[in-house]
Amino acid sequence: MVDDARLSREAALIFQHAMGFEPDSGNLKRWRGIVNDSSGKSIELIMVIPEDFPTIPPYFVIPPDIRHPVIDGNRNIVTRTIQRWRSDYHSFQILKEVRMAFSLSPFVQGGQIVSSQNDETALVRQRDMLFSQLNEKKRLLEQMKSSPTITITQDTKKVMKEDMLVEIQNDLYALEEQFDDLEIDGLDFSRQFVELQKKYYLIMNTD
Repeated sequence: MVDDARLSREAALIFQHAMGFEPDSGNLKRWRGIVNDSSGKSIELIMVIPEDFPTIPPYFVIPPDIRHPVIDGNRNIVTRTIQRWRSDYHSFQILKEVRMAFSLSPFVQGGQIVSSQNDETALVRQRDMLFSQLNEKKRLLEQMKSSPTITITQDTKKVMKEDMLVEIQNDLYALEEQFDDLEIDGLDFSRQFVELQKKYYLIMNTD
């Protein structure tokens, strides 16, 4: 069964990095959102976080009459992150990659066209939640500034550490995409990859 703390962490990261997706009826294991193809048509996807997460990656519920190059013959969405999945990856990274993959080609068949109003409603809700989180962080910061002694708890350190690791993972993904798209050569890729890996393991081994 998925750990509740991990689910909460995944939800926070999705709200921060994959705007437009939201829990389906409050269920943090099912995320509903809109993706557009290259022609501007929209469909609704549901990302499901399985019980064995993070050992296995999330999967998607796709409208039955939709075909697209990113959907294989078994009705599975196939992306680089899903194929190379590791337990230290995060669900928001899949959401961002899937949204980008769908935007590169048109749907072969027309599916249900979801109005932009629904998408905007989800974005507004997530924006309001992010503002609320930001205001809470500002309040805590002001409280810390006014306090004569500042104590950083182990939980705070853990969250800060996870945030830094996520940022490095994002840099690694961007670097791989640059290499795959022939924007950088093998030598430059290797140099930057080693630097990011050093930062990653340095943070991993920090108490």
